[in-house]
Amino acid sequence: MSEQEGATAVSSARRRSEALASLRGVLQLWWLVVLFAVLGGAAAAGVSALQTPLYRSTTTLYVTVGSEDGAQQAYQGTLASQQRVLSYAELVTSEEVLRRARDTSGLQLTTEQMTDAISATAKPGTVLVSISAELPDADDAARLANGLGEAMVEYVEDLETTDKKVGPTAKVTVVTPAVIEPDAVSPLYGRNIAIGV
Repeated sequence: MSEQEGATAVSSARRRSEALASLRGVLQLWWLVVLFAVLGGAAAAGVSALQTPLYRSTTTLYVTVGSEDGAQQAYQGTLASQQRVLSYAELVTSEEVLRRARDTSGLQLTTEQMTDAISATAKPGTVLVSISAELPDADDAARLANGLGEAMVEYVEDLETTDKKVGPTAKVTVVTPAVIEPDAVSPLYGRNIAIGV
């Protein structure tokens, strides 16, 4: 065996010895790893317990434009509806819609509280708008989401009516009313504890 081969063998043996020593050190301190994992999980559980639970309810609206008599008119109406859904999703947080929703739902919430609690999304390629409300009370969340849905139906009718004899050029219909969801969407205990661990 040459000197170079001997040096390589010694170096390789030294690396294996160091790796085994490191592994033995970790195995001797396994309880420390477990302790920190348990502490991390407990801390995450504690922080989660201090957070106010939030419940989410969602209502879905269907947007239609013009008359749907005839295939061509129906197709054009669908395209016009798809163009409007993004604007309608933005209108959900307008002061007028929030005021009407507050009156309809009977909830004593400020405009800022309502704005923080709601979100509206328009599903691409569809004529659907989803409105969600997240509040610490499941019943209030459902009431707010339904109040927003009803407010949008009325507001869009007013907005799209230029001639009362003809009626609105577009309308919004509630297709899925919000219901009371018994399970909180926040905090997510399982996820938080896993991250803590």
